Amino acid sequence: MQLFPSATRAVGVYTKDFIPAYAAPHGQAYKGIVCSINYTAEGSASSTLDFKLQYNDGDQWKDITGASVAQMTAVADTDLMIYPGRTAVANRVVDLPVPEAIRAVATVGTNTVTFLISMDTLP
Repeated sequence: MQLFPSATRAVGVYTKDFIPAYAAPHGQAYKGIVCSINYTAEGSASSTLDFKLQYNDGDQWKDITGASVAQMTAVADTDLMIYPGRTAVANRVVDLPVPEAIRAVATVGTNTVTFLISMDTLP
């Protein structure tokens, strides 16, 4: 599933809410998710892209501890996984159950950035 289709985006914050645990047909639950971040072009040498995941506690959106990638400052690809029982790796793997509702937050700083972010469920 594409969270953010490939496009050039101006400085700002972009969000997408989704429910990964029940996205498959027949309400099949998944244990984990992986988000792929493709930073494909930059508007200048000072362009930046930040990406994190949040959950909703019923009242507000809160950051999922550890669910953010290191700030991207050049063309590159990376991913971010949430999966219970996996060894945690800073800015890459979070050892937690997948929340029912997730918000993806991409922040473009300083200048334009072209990026694509997708999400896949993991059994």
